[in-house]
Amino acid sequence: MKKLLCLYLGVILLACGKVDDQFIPKLPNCLVLTEDIHAVRVQKVNGEWHYFLSSDNSFVDGPSYFINAKCDTVCATCGRCSPPECLLKYDENAWTTIWERE
Repeated sequence: MKKLLCLYLGVILLACGKVDDQFIPKLPNCLVLTEDIHAVRVQKVNGEWHYFLSSDNSFVDGPSYFINAKCDTVCATCGRCSPPECLLKYDENAWTTIWERE
């Protein structure tokens, strides 16, 4: 009986440690949603969540920023600049919208 109980507890502990690949993070606590941000999209890059702060502007209208969960800028695009190399690490089809302005 004691062995069965230990086996049962072991299975429960292993199940609790299971990682859900469908997990989508919430907005970082450090992020301040200003009026120019219309949507926040997220994707995981090399084990780290990156957030795209979409202003719904074209590249000519102004910069777009990509931040990590600590709100450090990890990539940025600007109006009349060539696309930076940091954009290559993102999969254009992998972004998930986690917040939109109504």
